[in-house]
Amino acid sequence: MKTIFSLYAVIFFLFAGFANAMADDREPQNLDLAVERGGKQYYYSQAGWEALPDAQKNECRKLGVVIRSRGASFILSLTTEGCMTWTEAMERFPRSLPTKVMGEEIVHQANAVRNAIKVFGGENEGSAFWTCSSADSPSVNDCAWIIAPGIARVFYESITITPNVRLVYPLE
Repeated sequence: MKTIFSLYAVIFFLFAGFANAMADDREPQNLDLAVERGGKQYYYSQAGWEALPDAQKNECRKLGVVIRSRGASFILSLTTEGCMTWTEAMERFPRSLPTKVMGEEIVHQANAVRNAIKVFGGENEGSAFWTCSSADSPSVNDCAWIIAPGIARVFYESITITPNVRLVYPLE
């Protein structure tokens, strides 16, 4: 009888741990890790990701950090795509660069975003990266907006310089 009880206890704790790890497959929260598994997006808090068994982690492709704030919702990539001019970035990633508004959301919580990228194993050199938003106006020509989380600013710069490119993905 004691052996059966012990076996049930082990099964319960294993199931409880699995269920706890799976509980983070839920509505995305700000600064969650977004992953793709089996063609579907899942979202994990830091604790939920750490509790997930390695076998399940290996089935996931990390997309990035969820940003949900002041009405904007998107995923910021954990990695950069390298350095290039704004024109090159727009040609290579026409629908995947953040907007200026997204950039403002990123810098609004810059420290927390940098920490989440680091915690989830991303590149976090703190350098600036392009938006898809040009800054052309009668007084400003050939400029685009850049996100600089390291100094918590969004500013415009000549489209000929070569900062990093960090992509964004939609929440599904």
